[in-house]
Amino acid sequence: MPLEEEKAKERMDKGGREGGREGGRGKKKTPGVKVDQGFSREPKAAEIVAKEVGVSASSIYDAKKVMTEAPEVFQEVLSGEKTTSEAKRTLSEKSGKSSRPSRPKWNVEDACDRLDAAISRELKFANTQELIQIGQRLQMRAHFLVRSKEIVS
Repeated sequence: MPLEEEKAKERMDKGGREGGREGGRGKKKTPGVKVDQGFSREPKAAEIVAKEVGVSASSIYDAKKVMTEAPEVFQEVLSGEKTTSEAKRTLSEKSGKSSRPSRPKWNVEDACDRLDAAISRELKFANTQELIQIGQRLQMRAHFLVRSKEIVS
């Protein structure tokens, strides 16, 4: 990986020295130079290494992150005790961050309490007719949710 990172740095330097002949980012295009249509770029160092090793570039990025932030966990990856994904998960657990936020436990009482609080807060100035309409809509919504759950089940 360090070799590919060095080559990547050379490619970036070369692009800067050539003055951006193809234009872009505020630079004028050089007359007579035809710019290829479409998006093309040199592969990143991680992409080159990933192709050589037979894994995805994101696995290379993950491995590098684990290597820099938790060398002892990276040694477990090298020894085959853990996969890169497991090592990244371990790193997330150690830092207290999770890639997916956990959903809070749901129960009917809490949901009703939250609904009551919202109604009290938002509808304290509603008249009787408006409250009846809101109740009817909530009832229709509840029936819809029940029917949709029956279809899914």
